[in-house]
Amino acid sequence: LAKVDSEVVGFVAVGRYRQPAGDPDPMVGEVFAIYVAAEHWSTRAGQALMRTAVGHLADHGVAEIRLWVLADNPRARRFYERFGYVVDGETRVEDIAADYPDARPVEEVRYTLHVR
Repeated sequence: LAKVDSEVVGFVAVGRYRQPAGDPDPMVGEVFAIYVAAEHWSTRAGQALMRTAVGHLADHGVAEIRLWVLADNPRARRFYERFGYVVDGETRVEDIAADYPDARPVEEVRYTLHVR
């Protein structure tokens, strides 16, 4: 968690990479989610969360970390790229809100960071 005084302003969730099929590779981690409240953007809260996530995963033996991001999210993509993540060529289309009348599938791209 990222806190300012006693207020939670962000969080990060990590674990082993969720392979599309098969057993997870113990050498690959994943950032499942990272979030910082908009009023705390550009305060280094996101950087602190990502450093903590990478450190935690590296301490648990992962050699690379992956994450998925919306292809049409330039702010998030710049954040990951500044941290050293690179687009690795994998993409997917998620039908996140298929039950809603105006929902559209969204394209995601995968980023990878090599930590060893």
